[in-house]
Amino acid sequence: MPPWHVSNRLLVQLPVFWETAILICRLLRTELYDRYEENKIQTDVPWPVDGIALNFGRWETAGATDTGAIECHGHAHVLLSLHFIEQCDDSFFRTLKGRQEPNQNYCRANAEQMERDRLLSAEMKQHRVEMNRLNEKMDKTERRIENVLSYLQEFVGSREF
Repeated sequence: MPPWHVSNRLLVQLPVFWETAILICRLLRTELYDRYEENKIQTDVPWPVDGIALNFGRWETAGATDTGAIECHGHAHVLLSLHFIEQCDDSFFRTLKGRQEPNQNYCRANAEQMERDRLLSAEMKQHRVEMNRLNEKMDKTERRIENVLSYLQEFVGSREF
């Protein structure tokens, strides 16, 4: 790997990553504070970042379909607060103006993926076991019916009318 091209697993262990993340958060807060001062808004400046999200394993590739992918390049998502985004306009972080999409719910996405990949697979396996059990019962019932028919044919064939 080239220098500074690391996986998220290593990235979260680097002090320089966390120092940079904290610096970015502080710089954004300073920018927001300056905007409040400029507009003469008298209130506490809220924290502009809701969180920092990192993906691990195959999630690092942003939804890769390669289930064999283990590690990829590290990157982080700075999740800005809705309040910060609402402050964005033509003179303040113009490129973020109108970008009020809700943060992705990673826990829900992970749970849905697990349900699709693992739980449904386990459920299908259970259905397969149940179907095999029912097939065995049907085979046994079919053999019994054949035995009864055979017995009836012998019984009817041996009777003289």
